[in-house]
Amino acid sequence: MFQLAGLPAPIIDNLLNLQYRARGHSYRESFPNARWLIVECAGEPIGELIIDDETDALHIVDITLAPERQGRGIGPALLRAVLDDSVSRRGARAIADIGNAPSRKMFARLGFVESPCGDEANVELRWSP
Repeated sequence: MFQLAGLPAPIIDNLLNLQYRARGHSYRESFPNARWLIVECAGEPIGELIIDDETDALHIVDITLAPERQGRGIGPALLRAVLDDSVSRRGARAIADIGNAPSRKMFARLGFVESPCGDEANVELRWSP
């Protein structure tokens, strides 16, 4: 989006860095006990997975993969591992942007069920064992 606006690369880098730091700060404030996991392939970092233990479910706060690693089955494999771990917690949940069709499809293929989230921008996804 920033490239389409014609912004120079250094400004785009600064904006993306600010956005990333703000996202991290927001997640740390909202989920102080969350686990931040680096996803690696052959020793190379390719993404991150942030999960938070809740009393009734394991909350998948965020799953992010480098664009060149998406569409290769890595995301579903990570989520399956989370689901295996969440059986004793009676399930898992996540929030997805309503416009993020690839993510919503991935969650649906794994058995997550969508429900309204209370705002127009997101949906809640729940999985039960």
